[in-house]
Amino acid sequence: MAEAFVEQERATVSLRNQETSRGHLPRAGLRKPFRRCGLLLALGLVGPAPGEARPLSAKTLSAAHQDPAGQPAPAYSSAGVRAMIAIPVSPKVSTSTWPRPGVPDYAFVAHAYGDQLLGGGLHEYDWTLQVESRSALVSLEYFRSDADISGTPIGLFRTHIDDQAVRDFHTVVTTSKLFGRLASMAGHPRFTQTKYTLIEPPNEPSQQIIDDGDELNNAVIAPVLRKRRAMLSESFAHPERAVLLGLERTHLPEGEGFVVSMKNIGVDTICFTDPRWIIATDPFHLSVVMIAEFPGQKPGESITLDWKNLPLAPLPSRPAQEVLVTLAPGATWQAKSMAWKRTPGKEYLAQFRWANYAGDPLVNGVYRIRGRADSPRMVIEP
Repeated sequence: MAEAFVEQERATVSLRNQETSRGHLPRAGLRKPFRRCGLLLALGLVGPAPGEARPLSAKTLSAAHQDPAGQPAPAYSSAGVRAMIAIPVSPKVSTSTWPRPGVPDYAFVAHAYGDQLLGGGLHEYDWTLQVESRSALVSLEYFRSDADISGTPIGLFRTHIDDQAVRDFHTVVTTSKLFGRLASMAGHPRFTQTKYTLIEPPNEPSQQIIDDGDELNNAVIAPVLRKRRAMLSESFAHPERAVLLGLERTHLPEGEGFVVSMKNIGVDTICFTDPRWIIATDPFHLSVVMIAEFPGQKPGESITLDWKNLPLAPLPSRPAQEVLVTLAPGATWQAKSMAWKRTPGKEYLAQFRWANYAGDPLVNGVYRIRGRADSPRMVIEP
């Protein structure tokens, strides 16, 4: 029964991915936490009603983009509030030289965020998608899955695109009404919002804010949303500095238990707070194996899973100073959980959750993983 439950969730995710690739838009306002019937999907977007696009005050932006030969592309001289991703591009990622004939000079940024403002200037739900013509890169910095999809990696992703794709996206954005005067929002705002920023030197950047519950204006900019969602989906296939969580069962001297893992799936070094050092003070700072008894489910029936937290085996001694784990590309960190006592004859679901929003984005030049992620769900048969 639990296996079918998990497969239902996976099918829902697969369907969303297929719709994304075809350019279909998910219905607004569906995003909810994991509670009933597993996965409920959406992209939330909350905030003030949009008005006329407005230029932003100029701010110096430093983005050290380089091509494989080490020749830097020029940095944009101005950017909007929380605009371009400031993390330098890894030398292991291919980029294009600048200038290139027939390629427009622009940077487009979509910053989706919402719910609580947490450490490091991040919100509970937070990601930034950036398209930049000078280096021909689509960059995604992802801190938490919009729909809490188990098995979704978090971190930084970079995709090198060709000049035709650069031109096509520019056309979609500039021929849309995204940065024009939009109607005031009708209805109740949702959890999160998206700030759209367009930088076209030498003009001042333009910005627009649209709420996820604003069905009218989201329909107006539908071509931009289709492209944005397709790029977001494709980005996960190109991790630059990212981590993927894992979970396996094991036998401990005290009984059954689990091995948790965090793997660097990118091409450059990463670091993150040692899960065993994190004290579970709230849902945004914890590192545990979550286990729920699966009571069974009839077709069409909604259920509520009662998740229990199983701590990890602690460090021999916990220092006051944060303990960091540094992983080279392809390397995996592992640790064991405390012993778990199950009830015979019961079916369970389990997953490893790591959450930590605190800290600077770079530690001695190494990218720090922040946010929240879950391993794929495991089915434990009776």
